Amino acid sequence: MSGLYRASSVQIALRLPAPDLAKARKVAGHKGIGYQTLLKMLVHEWLQREARRQ
Repeated sequence: MSGLYRASSVQIALRLPAPDLAKARKVAGHKGIGYQTLLKMLVHEWLQREARRQ
């Protein structure tokens, strides 16, 4: 996750549908990471892709 810095992190609350959270936890478990880390990685990657498209 290069490019993500703890010093510049901001805590937020995010509501997700329970089935989506369960899927995220399952995928994260298979990858050996926490579900919050997985979600941060996915958001970061998506934002980078969107920035390149513009």
